[in-house]
Amino acid sequence: MKLTNLDHFVITVANLDKSIAFYRDTLNLPLIESNNGSINFRIGSSLIKLRPLTNSSNSIVAKNLVAGAFDFCLQTSSSLEEVCQELRHKHIPLELGPVIRHGAKGEMKSIYLRDPDQNLVEICSYS
Repeated sequence: MKLTNLDHFVITVANLDKSIAFYRDTLNLPLIESNNGSINFRIGSSLIKLRPLTNSSNSIVAKNLVAGAFDFCLQTSSSLEEVCQELRHKHIPLELGPVIRHGAKGEMKSIYLRDPDQNLVEICSYS
């Protein structure tokens, strides 16, 4: 078996409207409409999908649905200074950063913030 890319990941959310607003308006991710009613955001060649905590569609899901237990990193092509300036303009507080970290491509600079469910969202930039 050879796995080659991350296709999508699913975040369980307590309040779908607040989460849509965060990923669309705060992180500027394009909302992708789907034919099954799921909420998807495009990030590069991957998707971030939002799932309500209720799983009212009876989909196959993780064994324990919980909001706020996710921690992930998104890469930006902008400078982190630009990202920080935009987040300040939107009144979004940072948890930490900028700090030096190591990711899939080596050394990077990162900032950390929280989504409406308190998931930890890291935004990184490689030099």
